[in-house]
Amino acid sequence: MAKIRAPVLIQNRQNTNALRLADAARRQGRWIKATRHYARALLRRLAVEIEDRRPGAVLAGEEGSGTSPEDIEVELAPELDPDLAGAAERPASGDRIDVLQIGWARRAYRWGELPLLRGIEAIRAKVSSSLPLAAMHIRLDGRPLRRVPAAPHAVAAERRPPPYTYLFNEWLDFRGLPPGLHRLQLFLEAGGPGFLSHQRLVCIDAREDDREDGHSSGIVRLDAGPDGQIEERVNALPSVVYPARRTFLPSGLRRILIIRVDQLGDFVASLPAIRRLRELLPQAEFVALLSPANRDLAENLSLFSAVITADFDYDPARKRRFMTLAKQRELRRRLHEFGFDLAIDLCPGEDSRPLLRLSGAPFTVGFGARQFPWLSLGIDIATRHRISGKEQAPHALRVASFVEALGTMLRHEPIVLPLQTDFGVLAALGLERDRYAVLHTGARHATQRWPLSHYLALAHLLLQATALKLVLFVDGPEDAALIDRARLPPPRCLVLVGRREYREFDAVISHCAVFVGNDSGPKHFAAMRGVKVVSVHGGRIAWGEWGQEGDGLIITRRIPCYGCGSEDEKECGKGLACLAYIRPAEVLAAVQKLLDAGPAPKAIAAAAASAPAALAGGQGSGG
Repeated sequence: MAKIRAPVLIQNRQNTNALRLADAARRQGRWIKATRHYARALLRRLAVEIEDRRPGAVLAGEEGSGTSPEDIEVELAPELDPDLAGAAERPASGDRIDVLQIGWARRAYRWGELPLLRGIEAIRAKVSSSLPLAAMHIRLDGRPLRRVPAAPHAVAAERRPPPYTYLFNEWLDFRGLPPGLHRLQLFLEAGGPGFLSHQRLVCIDAREDDREDGHSSGIVRLDAGPDGQIEERVNALPSVVYPARRTFLPSGLRRILIIRVDQLGDFVASLPAIRRLRELLPQAEFVALLSPANRDLAENLSLFSAVITADFDYDPARKRRFMTLAKQRELRRRLHEFGFDLAIDLCPGEDSRPLLRLSGAPFTVGFGARQFPWLSLGIDIATRHRISGKEQAPHALRVASFVEALGTMLRHEPIVLPLQTDFGVLAALGLERDRYAVLHTGARHATQRWPLSHYLALAHLLLQATALKLVLFVDGPEDAALIDRARLPPPRCLVLVGRREYREFDAVISHCAVFVGNDSGPKHFAAMRGVKVVSVHGGRIAWGEWGQEGDGLIITRRIPCYGCGSEDEKECGKGLACLAYIRPAEVLAAVQKLLDAGPAPKAIAAAAASAPAALAGGQGSGG
C-alpha cells in the first residue's frame, strides 16, 4: 500500500493571489467573500503532495512522524498566520499611487460616494516608483493647483531603492474655487516628463463646515491669506481643549422618527423594541414612518404622536423596494416639517436605510455599519445556526438587541474603581497623596508621543507655577539622561525609568494631584482610578474615540490630516505637526484649570473607599 507523505507548505502564485483577494475583501468588510478566498488558500497550503525529490521527507505513518492526514485541522484562521498574511499584504510590484486621503467628508452622488472638499483639506498619497521622482503636481480639471517637491520616504535598510517610496501630505485651500463636481488629478514628475498619474471625481462645496464636536479636529478655519503659507498658518493656530466627559448622542432629544416601511409581521416584531425606546427616552415625542397597511394598527397603539405613511413598493423581479424621486421629494418635505433630532430605521434589511437621509435628522441610526458609512451609528447584530449558518435569533430579538445597543450609547457612564493601594510605596518614594503631579512620557507608537523636550519644558513651568513635586515616567536610560541634562531639581523631581512593578505603578498613578500623558494606556488607567487627567492627544486617531473617560481634559490640534491612522512618524509628511505644535504653556493652562476646580467627587469617594483598608493592614493588595 502506498504511503502518503506529510503535508508540504505550498506558497505558489495561485495561493498568493487567493490571499490578496481575501485580504482586499476583508478590508472592505466583505467577510463572506473573504472567507471563501481564505478557505481556497488554506486548502492549497494544507494539500498533501507526493514529492519524491524532497530529501529527508518523513512518510506519514512512519515512526517519529506524528502526522497523519486525519490530524490536519482545516478549521484554522489563515489570516492570522504571519507567513500567509505576509503574502497577502505584500505590495504589488511596479509603479503605483496609493491615495491615503482626499479630504475626509464624503457625499453620495449617482457616480458613487465622492470626496467632499470644503475649506482647508489634506491630500495624502504614498507613491512607489521605479524611477526617482522630482515632484507631484496637483491639478483640478487640468488646471495646476500646486507643485509639491518630492522627498523620499525613508525605507528599511533591506529594501533599498528601487523602488523609490515617497509620502506626500499637502494642505490646500479649496475656498474660492468653483463649487460642484470636478476632476482632481495627481501627476508625478520624474525629472522631466511625468509617467504616473491618478485622477478622481470630487465635489467642492463653497460653504465651510460649521460643526463643533469631538470629531471636528480635521476641520480647520483660516482667514483669507496667501495660499503658499497654509502650513505655517495652521501650525500657528492655538491648540484646542475639550472636556473628556462626552456623550455620543446629545441630551434633550425632543423628536424621534421611527422607520419601519415593510409588512405587518415586521412592524409587529418591532413593537417590543419601540416600547423599550420609549422607556429609554420618556420625554421624547415619537413619529412613525410606516407602510400604509400598518397605519391603523399604529394609531391604535398610543405609541406615536403622528404616523406618516410612504409608498415603498416592492419589485419582485429585482427583489427590492423602490421609491421614485418625486415621491422622495414629497416625503422629505413632510419629514423636514417635524424637525427631527434623531431618526432610527429598525429594519435589518438594507432597502429602507436611504430613507434616513430624507429625514433631516442630524443623527441617524440603523443596521449596517459597513454598508452605510454615512450613518451616525451603525449597529450590526446577527446570529448563526451552528450547522446551517442561517439566522438563528427571532426577528423581534434582533431588533430589541439593536435598541439595547442604542440604549447603551445613550446611558453609558464612566466608572471609577476604588481598588486597595499600598501606601507604603508612596512613603518609600518620598511622595504624599495629592502633593505631586505625574508626567508620563511614553506611548507604544511614536506618532502618539509628545516630544520629550516639551515634557521637560512643562516640568519647568509646573515647578515655577505650583508647589507640587513631579514624577516623570520615561521609557529608557536615554530619556533619563536627557532629563538629567535638563537640570530639574532632584528634591522635587523623581524619575522612574522603564516598566515598573504593578504595585508601584498603581500607587503612584492613583494618588497624584494631576496626570499628564500621551494617548496611551496609562492615561486610561489614571482616569479609571478617578485621577484628573490631561491627555496630550495627537492626530493619529480622533480623540472622540480614544480620549480618556471621566473628568479631565483633552488637548489636541486642528489639522487637515487629523485621524490619519499612521503608526510610523516617517509616514506623516508634516513632522508630526499635530503633536509638535501643542505648546507646553497650553498644557500648563489645562493642568491649572483642573487643579483650580478641586478634587472630583468620584475620586474622593474612591480614595475614601480604598484608604481605610490599606492603612489598617499596613499593606494593600496592590490591585
